[in-house]
Amino acid sequence: MVGFDPYSPEFVEDPYPTFARLRAESPVFFDERWGLTFFTRHRDVREIVRDRRFGRDVRHAVDPSEIDRGAFDRIYPVEYPNWTRYIRESFIDFEPPAHTRLRRLVQFAFSKRASESYRSRLESTADRLLDQAIDRGRMEAVAEYATPIPLAMISDLMGIPPQDQQQLVDWSSAIVRLYDQSCTPDEGALGESATIEFVEYVKMLIDRRAAAPGEDLIRELLEAEVDGDRLDEDEVIATCILTLNAGHEATVQAIGNGIMALARHPDQHALLRRNPELIGRAADELLRYDTPLQMF
Repeated sequence: MVGFDPYSPEFVEDPYPTFARLRAESPVFFDERWGLTFFTRHRDVREIVRDRRFGRDVRHAVDPSEIDRGAFDRIYPVEYPNWTRYIRESFIDFEPPAHTRLRRLVQFAFSKRASESYRSRLESTADRLLDQAIDRGRMEAVAEYATPIPLAMISDLMGIPPQDQQQLVDWSSAIVRLYDQSCTPDEGALGESATIEFVEYVKMLIDRRAAAPGEDLIRELLEAEVDGDRLDEDEVIATCILTLNAGHEATVQAIGNGIMALARHPDQHALLRRNPELIGRAADELLRYDTPLQMF
């Protein structure tokens, strides 16, 4: 018995001893509860990721009829058609050539140049939150710093007013629950309803941009064009929802994990303070050291 239980409180609290044991004792194992084969060593995972026979979407490699029906229905649930259409069928879950086409069209909105243009707004948000913490004399780092930063940033990018931001987080939480193996039918229905409501909300934002163009992510996506090819409305909607779902929770966790790691290793914190030019490499290393998503 391999003894891999990612839902156990012990694993959630600290997964790394389990990973170390699996690498040493069970580098490759099949788990009947999941119906999956797990690979735990870096070199094996690296080769699989580079092998075009594998991927986020295996339909490019095999006939769907040859895929395990239970696994296929779990990935593309017919009972949640809107979730499948707008969430599962977003471009990060595609393989070439569909992925290549969509990536070419959205890359301008997420380019380094575009990202740099948002830096001043992001810095002003972070400075404001820190100033408030100084005035209070304390800060709950996750709730009062890590959580507001990505939410305010993404909302700013998409032109979402502050009063609507919490609703987006609630929709996102319900939507991503459907990715989880332990998702119940009731939770699945909530995820489908949240997808429908989120889609209608983004359609409303798109209509506003058509009436009064502005400079934000939605406008960039609407105007993106490569060799006469453009995103259709569903592709713009799916990309907007993906931006919030992928950009919010993981960023919150990354900031929280990074703060905790530096607090636990004051020598590294001191090194970074003495050498602020290391911040780019430090951010990469903090993401590697304690990744914000252990299982998705």
